[in-house]
Amino acid sequence: MAEEITVSTVLDQLSSITQQMNGARLLVGGVVTDVEKLRSHLEAIREVLDDAEKRQVKDVKDKAVEDWLRELTDTCYAVDDALDEWNTAIQKLLLANETDHKASKVRSFTCHLRIALRFDIGCKLKNLSRRVDAIAGKKDGFVIKLMSGSGEGGIMTTSSAVIDPLEFHGRNAEKQKILQLLKGESSDEESGSKPTLPVIWILGNEGIGKTALARQVFDDSDVKANFDKRIWVSASYPRDEIRVARDEISVARDRDEIRVAKAILESLKGSVSSQVEMETVLQYINEFVQGKKVLLVLDDLWWNAYPRYWEQLMYSLKSGSEGSRILVTRSGGKNGTNMTEIGLGEKNGTNMMEIGLGELSEEECRSLFRQIAFHGRSSDYREKFEPIGRRVVGKCKGLPFAVKILGSLLRFKTSIKEWQSVLDSEIWNLDSEICKRAGVGYECLSPLLLSYFDLSPALKKCFLYCSIFPKNYEIEKDRLIKLWMAQGYLKSQESKDMELVGEEYFGNLSSRSLFQDFQKSEFDGRIIRCQMHPIVHEFAQLLSKSHNFNAEVKGSDQECQSKSSHEKFRHLMIMFETDHGAFPNSVYNQKKLRSLV
Repeated sequence: MAEEITVSTVLDQLSSITQQMNGARLLVGGVVTDVEKLRSHLEAIREVLDDAEKRQVKDVKDKAVEDWLRELTDTCYAVDDALDEWNTAIQKLLLANETDHKASKVRSFTCHLRIALRFDIGCKLKNLSRRVDAIAGKKDGFVIKLMSGSGEGGIMTTSSAVIDPLEFHGRNAEKQKILQLLKGESSDEESGSKPTLPVIWILGNEGIGKTALARQVFDDSDVKANFDKRIWVSASYPRDEIRVARDEISVARDRDEIRVAKAILESLKGSVSSQVEMETVLQYINEFVQGKKVLLVLDDLWWNAYPRYWEQLMYSLKSGSEGSRILVTRSGGKNGTNMTEIGLGEKNGTNMMEIGLGELSEEECRSLFRQIAFHGRSSDYREKFEPIGRRVVGKCKGLPFAVKILGSLLRFKTSIKEWQSVLDSEIWNLDSEICKRAGVGYECLSPLLLSYFDLSPALKKCFLYCSIFPKNYEIEKDRLIKLWMAQGYLKSQESKDMELVGEEYFGNLSSRSLFQDFQKSEFDGRIIRCQMHPIVHEFAQLLSKSHNFNAEVKGSDQECQSKSSHEKFRHLMIMFETDHGAFPNSVYNQKKLRSLV
């Protein structure tokens, strides 16, 4: 779904290159005609892209539109690559022109270079123009509407500060219950029998607020005082089908388990050698928790964790003092799963306690929505928009994640017409298949799509690029902005440094709740790092499809490619499993690669 982005990028690039070509006296005869024809076709395509993308979302079975969009994307990338080549060649030519007066040989070389470049540009432009012409012709076979002002979210000003609601909505009862379980003694501890390690499971559907509740508990002042050591580990499993094929699940699962164990050890002692094996890691954990009262939070634990690994982890933690606890969040039904059935019950030496999270009440959802959507607004403004706001909240089905995304979107909509447009959007009627692919219900996916389609093309590029990072990755803000700059995603503005433009882009995406868990500088309060909510991350990966990819590799002989489009990755991030990991040979096959992180 990066088609509008690539078309807009090519049009911007084409305009810039055309000016340079004029300056270098490269636009002659039919070349000018081909440039104008190419621009005209791309502009005609851009007018219908918004509707085509929405049609693809609403009906994933519309294969014709999907194939057309894929062909368009590949062709636009080809045009962009050609424009990049010409840009480099033109710069060389202009540099050679500056030395023309020094030697006749240089003048002769410059003349030949200009002729060769004219020929190359002329041939490639004709070929690319034919391809785009064919694609533009195919669009007439679809019933596609012209764009009508969508995607005009644009760049918000720096006054669009990030709202991070301090008030915790609707989970106080569950929080107090968990705090009681963390502070109280288990029945084994009271009776003096061989102690088990109490494990508290927070269960609920995606977007229900499991992680937020666990974080509230983890950061509670009484909890901080009650435990010698608190450890937070993201235990989510890489479920996306690009990274993990079915026949590789067991191998990937083993790798994920050692990752979680190492994260626990790293929190206890600092940096961990990536060469250390599981048995050694667990032994170190056992030694470091000896006699300490420990709270371990495993956030988003994969549902299919199996008994052998669980038993090993429990055994390594039992050397901690009485009162140690484990808190786990896991996606699942409100009533949870019988833990004994998957090997995590008392027979494995654990005392299991479950907290099931249901939907927030209507009033709790409204309270959260008002805090975000009406932030800084007058009472008259609130009274005017409150009726529509209530109906919008009703679409969220009690999911705080959905409320937050919609509240962040509508915060910057200042007319009844805009609010009504969100309420009446056809995006609420999603094809069930697209929800299945995303792994979440329409209550979460529809708000994300509404927010995404409201972004400008420049912001869409920046957002989708973030799918290159693995789930729960701590993104360094300044590094991210530099990566955006390197890709040419930031539109230059008069009298503004590109870094400041990047700050505005980051602030815009953050204000829409597309980033979260901000780490701020103690010195000036500026954001240093952030993360993407797992649902937002999976959404970004869904939209970028096969163009963005991240891979964890062991050595040079390991593949890091998708079976579906092995030579079409545009952006790749590699995470080495060892400190001295060899560069994977398969990367050299990625002929279309634009960035490697």
